Amino acid sequence: MICFDAIDLVDIKVEGVLLYVKDCFKAAKVEIQVPYPEHVWCRIPNVNGNLFIGICYRSPNEDIFGKDNHVHLRKLLSVVSRENCLIMGGFDYRNIEWRNGVCSSNDETSKFLQCVNYCFLAQHVTSPTRGTSFLDLVMTTEPELLDEVIDFGCFSNSDHRMLGWKLNLDYDSNNRGTRVKYNYKRMDKEAILYELSVIDWHSIFEGSVGDCWEAFKQKMLELQRRFVPKTNKNGGRVKKIWMSHRAIKLVKKKHRVYRRYRDDSHPAVVRISKKAKAEIVRSKRKFDQIRSRIQNRSMHVKSKAKGKAMVGSLEDKNGRSLNSIQQICEEFSDFFVTMFSNEGSEDIPNAKAMFDGREEDFFV
Repeated sequence: MICFDAIDLVDIKVEGVLLYVKDCFKAAKVEIQVPYPEHVWCRIPNVNGNLFIGICYRSPNEDIFGKDNHVHLRKLLSVVSRENCLIMGGFDYRNIEWRNGVCSSNDETSKFLQCVNYCFLAQHVTSPTRGTSFLDLVMTTEPELLDEVIDFGCFSNSDHRMLGWKLNLDYDSNNRGTRVKYNYKRMDKEAILYELSVIDWHSIFEGSVGDCWEAFKQKMLELQRRFVPKTNKNGGRVKKIWMSHRAIKLVKKKHRVYRRYRDDSHPAVVRISKKAKAEIVRSKRKFDQIRSRIQNRSMHVKSKAKGKAMVGSLEDKNGRSLNSIQQICEEFSDFFVTMFSNEGSEDIPNAKAMFDGREEDFFV
């Protein structure tokens, strides 16, 4: 997962925006030379060219960035709309009826709507994202670029709604660069050991240490491809270790119920939200109890052990007993220094032969 941030684009303290993209899409960060502060963009290659994906945030407080922030935002939309792009984020422009494409005010909100229409951007959010206002928007240069935007309801105790959609991207799946996974539990160990026994290592290990390592690595990779089967497991989403299966079912049911009624105050939505939240809290508490029980058991076992690892007193070269921690550490340090004394290379003893068999049987 690659994370792009726009926190370093401004010289004052702001909250910033983040954009996460999977590694397999080979996204690259793109710098848009516009003085608008909080925005970040990336480029994803596809069959029909490049797709620019960006996220923006406009603060309603003009004391942070000034009144020219509206002009910079319209300039940013004019620049990125020249390419095939997907724009998302919190723009915080009220008084716009996006279903009919009209604005009830003549201020900066009306100019923003005119800019969106001038750039031929399609706005896909059809339901309010906070209360009765459309603060968060999802816009594309091509209306068919994404399907219907799904409202997943409010995030925990926040009053902002979560949005999701599917992007219709013609992406070359053969160029995703996914890693091949091997199932080492089912590898043919006997065949690998036999192949290793018949290899003439003396003829392979020639040249420098780097050349020998490269030859050894290539041999091992060849044996891996021949005798280790590939796994068929896909890279699906893995649930959190603390989350129970009941909690996952309740969260999914909560999303289904909300998509049916589209109302946070509906009794069915309130009821299933309370159940899902209570089950999540219970799952976390149970996981913490299990982890604490394991830690306590480990501490209990260590406390009941008969033999405890303790550093006893030492004697220096003069036979004096050393009891304090400082003296023991200094003695160890002095002994460690002696291991790196300067020695000449003239009187190096010959190593004793530890193998008396045939040379061809050495690597069996």
